[in-house]
Amino acid sequence: MHPAILAAFRQQRAYRSLRDGLPGPGMYRGVTNLPGSLPAVLAATLATDLERRIWVVVASDPPEAETVRSDLDALLQEGTAALYPQREALPFEAEEHHVEVSGQRVEALEALLAGRVRVLVTTARAVQERERIPDALADLRMRLAVGQEIRPADLGGRLEAMGFEATGLVEQVGEYAARGGIVDLFSFGAEDPVRLEFWGDEITSIRRFDVLDQRSTETLQQVDILPVDLKLAGDDVATRRSLLDVLFVGVVGLFFGWVVHRTRSLLGVTLAHGLTNIILFLVMPFVLG
Repeated sequence: MHPAILAAFRQQRAYRSLRDGLPGPGMYRGVTNLPGSLPAVLAATLATDLERRIWVVVASDPPEAETVRSDLDALLQEGTAALYPQREALPFEAEEHHVEVSGQRVEALEALLAGRVRVLVTTARAVQERERIPDALADLRMRLAVGQEIRPADLGGRLEAMGFEATGLVEQVGEYAARGGIVDLFSFGAEDPVRLEFWGDEITSIRRFDVLDQRSTETLQQVDILPVDLKLAGDDVATRRSLLDVLFVGVVGLFFGWVVHRTRSLLGVTLAHGLTNIILFLVMPFVLG
């Protein structure tokens, strides 16, 4: 982090005017003359000062999005910003499977649904692309814990259904290896692969290990496994929608929670519910035309 940079930017009169006069729904306010990395500094400062909001930075193309993400990673705490990349192919083109791109989209969506991300970096095209997005966070990831009972063969089947590739030795993300009572796997969103040891059908140990020397580095009680691609979510738990749909629902949920938090009463819950319905069914249809 570079708090000195954000503190210096915060002292600028133009920034304070923008922060205190942010546009409301359906309104627009332009900001110009921000060369170099200053747009990222602006986004980082706003995200730090207004923590209850989710900020979306829409870049013009993938290289610019990568640059903004790198700047935000240097300015904010680790994990505060995430990149939701666009697909490699256009909607009418035959799409080749790019594990890195699909994995980044899964990681960004999981972090957004889990509430860990405050700044989401993407492109104009990626925001509009429709994807098989699960209806809930629990439908996106699989949680494994010590003491849980699951047959190693069944676990292998579930991993392959999530897009994992069976190999003899786990070396990169999206792979798993099963031998005897041990299952190694490397999930997106994880820094290192994990090793699960079984006694029969019971998980008795979960440990992170170094992919280079295969030595254990950390003991865990549970681990969350993410799919390799959002397209692999089942029809019963996923709906084709765009990132805009997810962000809209998230903003409505944050507004509801904010009103309840500030009032801490039954009246607040009623008020939040009423205002949310007004926004959804009266205001938004008018704004969207």
